[in-house]
Amino acid sequence: MPHVFRRPTRERFEQSYQELQSLPLDGMLIRNYEELGFLLGHGYPKAMVADHHLPAWSNRAQSAFFQCKIAQNTVPLELNWKELRQRDCSRSELLIYGYLPLMVSAGCVHQSLGRCKGTEEVLFLKDRYGKEFAVKNHCADCYNVIYNSVPLALFGQREEIAKLPFPSLRIHFSIESVARANKILDLYEAIFCHGEAWKKTDMEEYTNGHLKRGVE
Repeated sequence: MPHVFRRPTRERFEQSYQELQSLPLDGMLIRNYEELGFLLGHGYPKAMVADHHLPAWSNRAQSAFFQCKIAQNTVPLELNWKELRQRDCSRSELLIYGYLPLMVSAGCVHQSLGRCKGTEEVLFLKDRYGKEFAVKNHCADCYNVIYNSVPLALFGQREEIAKLPFPSLRIHFSIESVARANKILDLYEAIFCHGEAWKKTDMEEYTNGHLKRGVE
């Protein structure tokens, strides 16, 4: 579901709920409490998975989610391996690849530049170091997502991942080309399915996130 669930978005989902309910989906990935309230209020019958925007840092937080009929949560991006080993991960999904959102903004870059065409596309912001940050606009709900300049990639952490009981791993595509997405999927299959070794040359620039340093 969208990152932002304001009144116009809620009204749009109200009008299309019957169609949404009939789609052949396993469930819905929810990103805020407004979406949770909407689906609970409509008695949504399929699985709800909480994204990392709804952090479940502790087992107590996870229990509260399960009481709200959230079947599975996403591992908070800020936790490190030590903290994850102290947490029940048996109903958590681990994000192992994807460009992480740095900011979700209602201030549209396209509109600010006078280039609003009402169609989704990707622009890039450049910082003083020359790093480019992708900005993807979501016109149906009028917000932007600003992504990190390099993707999270945990392909080199296979052994640590195997030590924890994650029921599923997630690869999240956002701004990748088809060729890039296919390369990432091939890399996942080679490392996680066939046991091949991770080589740093397999990917240009990437980040391991907080898994080694944790929360500061």
